[in-house]
Amino acid sequence: MSMNTPDVIVIGGGTGGYSTALRAASLGLDVALVERDKVGGTCLHRGCIPSKAMLHAAELVDGIAEARERWGVKATLESVDWPALTATRDDIVARNHKGVEAHLAHAGVRVVRGSARLTGHARCAWRTCTKVPRPACTTSPRAGESSCHRLATAHAPGARVRRTARGDQ
Repeated sequence: MSMNTPDVIVIGGGTGGYSTALRAASLGLDVALVERDKVGGTCLHRGCIPSKAMLHAAELVDGIAEARERWGVKATLESVDWPALTATRDDIVARNHKGVEAHLAHAGVRVVRGSARLTGHARCAWRTCTKVPRPACTTSPRAGESSCHRLATAHAPGARVRRTARGDQ
């Protein structure tokens, strides 16, 4: 895929963004996904997935109390090993992140580390990052801006859409 002429540019690599990119690639389109942080978005890295991992641990602790009270299981909980718990949570997030990246690569989706904006009707521009610090990258002053005329652009649900002075989006 030529980065100057992708068929679809997906702005934002969260759940909605990478799903859109994978679907477009499965339809045979050349796809560029522009993400300033890590693909997977807030849900994978800071929201849903880490929260559910922690909730599961809490359910296990609660299950020990229920087993003792309701089922007569002689079990006690000494303590929760917080560093081990957070390491497990981080491992779950890392494995899912690698899985999303591998799926995108296998589908032929080009992931561009940077930010993108619409510059007019059927036009957009993106700026790549030389590095991706957490939580979001800031564009290096030396990074060049690329522009293209494209057939379609998809905004991920978490993308910030801003109006310009002329009212373009």
